[in-house]
Amino acid sequence: MLCPKCGTENTDQAECCVNCDERLLTEEDTVAQDNVDTDATRPSGKETVEEEPTTEVKKQPRQHQRITDIDLQADSEKEKPVVSSGFNIAIIIGTVFLPIIGVIVGFTYMRKDHPEAKKAGKTWLMLGAIMIVLNIIMLNLM
Repeated sequence: MLCPKCGTENTDQAECCVNCDERLLTEEDTVAQDNVDTDATRPSGKETVEEEPTTEVKKQPRQHQRITDIDLQADSEKEKPVVSSGFNIAIIIGTVFLPIIGVIVGFTYMRKDHPEAKKAGKTWLMLGAIMIVLNIIMLNLM
C-alpha cells in the first residue's frame, strides 16, 4: 500500500506510514472520500434534488497502533525458572570456597514467595552451614 503523502511502500496491514506516520487510506476511508466527492459535485442553488440518505462517517482520533499477531515472549521465557541452573551451580561452587556466600544468598532466597526460590535458598543455606562446620573441624585438626 502506498502512502498518499510521501509515496512510501507500506504493508497491507499497516494503518500508518512507516516513513511519515501519515494515516493510510483503507477501503472505508476511500468510500467515505468518494461520498464527500459526490456531495461536492452536486448542483448547488435553488434546484431541489432528492438526497439519498448517507451514513455519516465519524472521524476517529488518530491512534498509533501496532498491528502484530506475534507473541513477543517465547514459551520458554514465560516458563522461565526462578533460579537458572548456571546461577545455582555458581552459588554452590562459590559456597564451597567461601561458605558465607551460600549463607547470604540462601537467606535472601528463602525470603522470596516462590517455592522454587525457597527450595534453592534452603539448599544454599544448608550447604553454607555444612561448609562452615567442615572448615571449623578442619582448622581444629591442624
